Amino acid sequence: MNFQLSLKEAEKRAFSSFFQDGIWDLYFGILLIGFALGIVLSNSNLPKIWIYLILIVYNFGFCGAFYLSKKYITSPRMGIIRYGTTRKKKLKIVSLVLTMSVLFGAVVFIFTLLTTKSAWTYGISFDLLLPLVWLVNAVVVFSLMAYFMDYPCFYLYGFFFGLPLSV
Repeated sequence: MNFQLSLKEAEKRAFSSFFQDGIWDLYFGILLIGFALGIVLSNSNLPKIWIYLILIVYNFGFCGAFYLSKKYITSPRMGIIRYGTTRKKKLKIVSLVLTMSVLFGAVVFIFTLLTTKSAWTYGISFDLLLPLVWLVNAVVVFSLMAYFMDYPCFYLYGFFFGLPLSV
């Protein structure tokens, strides 16, 4: 019995060490800087298409850098870990939550754009409604990720990602 408990604890420690290399923190920080970059670029004289292209290249470039750093820095140092069924199930739930979040955000954004003058908004302007939905979505998604991935920093990241558009 003690062997199973220590094996579960070893798996939990191995999983949490995946986040302790600081690359996640750098990645989320760079994404948050992208919010500021978007604001700076939107106040410039650049055409919107160039602003969007710059932001797309910025975000996908750092997404690629994150993937490569995890693959070539963290993984070789940690080794390959095969997680148990419980951990795999939690990771699938996180993937489902993120997918549903993206779909929910896209549907709400499109629906809000199409019906900004309709009755369902109860007179709340688009400028207030979208940031509120963004804040709630970010906090809920990151909180669920923190819970299922056993990484409490995601609670804080949820507020960090929810606040820029809301403020």
